[in-house]
Amino acid sequence: MTELQAKLLNILKAFDKICRAHDIEYFLTGGSALGAIRHHGFIPWDDDIDLGMTRSMWNKLRPVIEDELPEGLVMVDFINHPTYRNPIAKIIDVNSTVLYRANLADECPKGQYIEIFTHVPVPAEHLEEHKRKFLTYCELMTPYFSVFHEKMNYKKGLRDDELSIINDYYQAKQRAETEGREKVLAELDKDVCKYEYDSSDYQLLEWGVNTCYYPLENFGGVRYVRFEDMEVPVARRACDNLRIDYGNSWTDYPPLSQQVAHVTVGDENIDGEEYMKLIRKQADLEKTRAMRLSQKEINLKALPERVAYNKEIFAMQMKHAKLVAARSSDLGDLYAQGRYEEIAERFNDYILLKKRLRNYDFSEDIPEETREIIAKAMVMTGRTTQAEDVLDMPRNLFISDKNSPLVNDILRITKANSCFYDGMPDEAEALLEAVGSEMKGALLYRKIAARLALAAGKPAPDAEAMAEQFPDDLEVIKILADARAAQGKKDEAERLYDIVLEKSFNGMDILDIKEKRA
Repeated sequence: MTELQAKLLNILKAFDKICRAHDIEYFLTGGSALGAIRHHGFIPWDDDIDLGMTRSMWNKLRPVIEDELPEGLVMVDFINHPTYRNPIAKIIDVNSTVLYRANLADECPKGQYIEIFTHVPVPAEHLEEHKRKFLTYCELMTPYFSVFHEKMNYKKGLRDDELSIINDYYQAKQRAETEGREKVLAELDKDVCKYEYDSSDYQLLEWGVNTCYYPLENFGGVRYVRFEDMEVPVARRACDNLRIDYGNSWTDYPPLSQQVAHVTVGDENIDGEEYMKLIRKQADLEKTRAMRLSQKEINLKALPERVAYNKEIFAMQMKHAKLVAARSSDLGDLYAQGRYEEIAERFNDYILLKKRLRNYDFSEDIPEETREIIAKAMVMTGRTTQAEDVLDMPRNLFISDKNSPLVNDILRITKANSCFYDGMPDEAEALLEAVGSEMKGALLYRKIAARLALAAGKPAPDAEAMAEQFPDDLEVIKILADARAAQGKKDEAERLYDIVLEKSFNGMDILDIKEKRA
């Protein structure tokens, strides 16, 4: 744990103490929940803490937290700091400094912080309407930061309906200039929070750039996991939320190039106000605010042209993919023969294209039956996230008659994997039982079935067959090692565990081996 993370942990402990005193339920979310589950502490390169709670819990906490925070910590939101323009409240250590471009010019404390994301319920039938209002609210809330511009960079694309929300923002902005900004924000906030839990299907984590709508069933109470030297709450189905946030590879450490912290300037040991005195000697903050406002408008006005350009490039690439598809009359035969890698190789460019720009809507695409064969081939070889990209599957879908059988089976398999890690083996078993016979041969299905059997103290006969078929798959090697350990073949199990520890990126497997050896 770094010095910075130790400071963050102390902020979390102070926050946790206040919540416990007032019977307020919160939970770690995002990268902090991932750290708690995959590392039992901070992700090694992380530099903040993300917390979630319902809006009703926040309304209960808000009146007391300012008075109960220990010296050196302050709570900042747009109510007590009018220049702070963000829907996310923060608990800030004023004896340190963290500066982002977006918060350089406001007059708020600038220290290390934990963030509090409030959650509100939303019915499925009002999801798109709700998203429009919420993104409009976020864009109006943040004068020095463009949600849509960052969403474009973060998601690598904007859907046509998302791009059209910019017009909603301009209308709200015009109203704000004539009727008052606070009035318009209050109206939008009321609209965002108008639904009740008993009539809703999703829960929104209020963060504009990555609009996260999770199935409501993933909450409903918390469970506790270790986080450094304390026990912290996470959502009851936290692993399924991580699947939605990060894809099915949430268990894996990212490549070294992606193990990066936030882009900030500052020092964890220098008082934020003292740091800002130095900044003010070098920069005119009023001019900086004006520049940020101007840059936001430039970014927003440029977005339609950027989207059109990306779509034009995408369409040309997709025409090439369609030409490949037109020459692929034997795909069905390849799939029937189990030659899944050949299918993947033939459509490698298409698969990468769908992953990179999956958030765009296009009429120019390969035939649906071809897409389904590609997706099935991906599922059979364990690349379920690529299959989801090919099928344009939102990860927060419910299993439903409105989906194709393949989509439902992918959901069952990936949710069963989440259930295993969330400690719900019976539900995982039920999901696997409901998978269609064809997809029971999928690699991820077989891995989950083997893990469930071993966790229940039963033999996992498929471990041997998987190891023969996928000798280089390190998750399969870990399953085989667990099977050998259960058979009492300790030396062989330890040898296989060593291979996993040396080569694997699966953090859950690495954590499990280390805990077995502790």
